[in-house]
Formats: sequence, C-alpha cells, structure tokens
Amino acid sequence: MRITIKDIAKELKVHHSTVSRALRMDTRIKAETGELIRNYASEHGYYANLNALRLRNSFRNVIALIVPNINHRFFSNIINYLADFCYEKDYVLSIYQSNENFDHERSFIEKLISQDVAGVIASVSDKTKTPDHFRELNKLNIPLVFFDRVLDDVRASRVTANNREVVESLVVKLCRMGRSRVANVSGPDDISVFHNRNLGYLNGLRIINSDYKKSICIEEQFSPESGRKAAVELFSNRVRPDAVISTSFFLTLGIVRYLNEINMKIPDEVIVAGFGDNLFNSLLNSDIISIDQPEKEMARTAFDLLLEQIEYNGKPENFNYKDIELKSTIILT
Repeated sequence: MRITIKDIAKELKVHHSTVSRALRMDTRIKAETGELIRNYASEHGYYANLNALRLRNSFRNVIALIVPNINHRFFSNIINYLADFCYEKDYVLSIYQSNENFDHERSFIEKLISQDVAGVIASVSDKTKTPDHFRELNKLNIPLVFFDRVLDDVRASRVTANNREVVESLVVKLCRMGRSRVANVSGPDDISVFHNRNLGYLNGLRIINSDYKKSICIEEQFSPESGRKAAVELFSNRVRPDAVISTSFFLTLGIVRYLNEINMKIPDEVIVAGFGDNLFNSLLNSDIISIDQPEKEMARTAFDLLLEQIEYNGKPENFNYKDIELKSTIILT
C-alpha cells in the first residue's frame, strides 16, 4: 500500500509538517534531517502527491490516458470519445503520447504516481516488453485498464478487439472471392494486437489450404513510406499476391500509392484490405475493404471498467478484473 507523510513522520518520530517540508526541499529543515527523511521515503517507495502539496483536500479527478501515437486515427478517435465520457462524469482527461518509446512510457508512470491520478487507461508502445512499470500502479492500488495493445501479468482489466477472428474470417472471404495468394503486412509479433492479427492470418491460410504465405513485419513506425517498402518487396517477387491485408491506414496509403505507380488495378488485379476508418480508406480507393474497429465501444468499455475500479472499496486482489473482447466489422466494397 502507498505510505503517507504521516507514516514517515510516525516512523522517524518527527512532525508531519517537517516531513512535508523536507520532501519539498524546504531550507528551514536541517540538512541532515531532510536527508534522513528523503532517504527513508525513497527506500520505502513513497511518491509525493503533488496535488496534495499544492492544495490540501484536492479532489482526485484526473484520468490519465497513455497512447502510442496521437496522430493515428484509431487513437485520436479513442481520445475524442474518452474526453466526452470523462466530461459526463466530471473527470479531467490527461493525455500522454509515448511515441512508441518505452522510456517515455515508463517516465509517464512515475509522474502519474506522483500526481496521484484517479486511474490510468493505457495502450502500450511497440517497444514495451516488460510490465514492471505498470506493476508499480498495482503496488499503489492505482486503477489500471489496458486497451487494444495490452500486457498480461498485470493486475488490470483489458479491452481488445477480435483481431485473430476477424483476420481469419477476412482470409476466408478473400478466398471465396477467388483470391488465394493473400499477403499480410503487419507489426511485431510480440505486440498483442499484431500477434493476434498474424495468428488469424496463418489460421486463415490453413483453412483455405493455401500454399502461398507472405507476411511482412514492419518494425519501424507505421508510415506511408514503410507501407510502400512492403509493397515493393511483395510485388517484386515472381509470384505476386492477389490480395493484401494491411494492419494500418498509413501502411495502406503507402501500398496503394505503389500499386498506382506500377499500374496494378484495385480490385481487379489485387484486392487491398486494411484496418482503419472506412471513410479514410475509401478516399484512397473506393474498392478497398475496411476492417472497422469498435472504437467508441472500446473507449466506453475501458472507461466503465476504470470507474468500477475507482469506486471499488475492497481489497485490490479481490477485485473482479475483466478481459473483454469486442467485435470488429469487415466492410466489403
């Protein structure tokens, strides 16, 4: 559990105001006393509540949202929905962009602990391999919900889409449309959302008994250029795909641009299917198949699950954490 200024004061047999001043580096406190207090606080996992230091009896009404990229339409839509939900319940939404940087993400957690936020909703960066920094929230009983890109082995609820199922179903639909050479352009397999999409791709190929298997992993940040590079690799081979599944709108943009460069017709020669907003995909080409994710439902579910934790008064280990999988929709042209 989180130790308080009063706990430190009691243990060191000083007044709690002395502890407060020492933690604020107040020069009125003797140097040796201040050092003793700060060392004890550090050793016992004390995090300063900046709100309490600035304003006594402050109300914990801030919900923190950590996302990999704000400019990704999926995450910008999530932000939009969560801002509305927070407003309805008198919470303030504070947004943190990791920009796919693990160190940034870890430093955000340290700051959020210090600020004593009401709770955290997070989608992890593609560089995040360990859940240790999120476990710090568990230790201090700060409510946590993961969405889209999630981590296991952390005490948290999780909200995801049926990524494996929808890609598997898409491969089967493409086969019924006469396409058996289906390529997959996706992200690193150690990120949950891409792992499940890649698994769905492989499962789909097994179902349709296809001998063609070409999956390109994009390790760098998703961009039109990285999508174009993937398309160059796919269509430079002697045996070309007759359908391509893209995991991101930015990758789809690069793929479509290259297909236009080499005069390959969509969908006559190659079908393109991409995760993302159907409106934006149709601006690229009206014949692109879209995998529409349940963004508003995901935001609402994550928010409601966080509120359940915030309002829960029992022991954290007894809370009923949930894993909820929502359904994406394949929008055929």
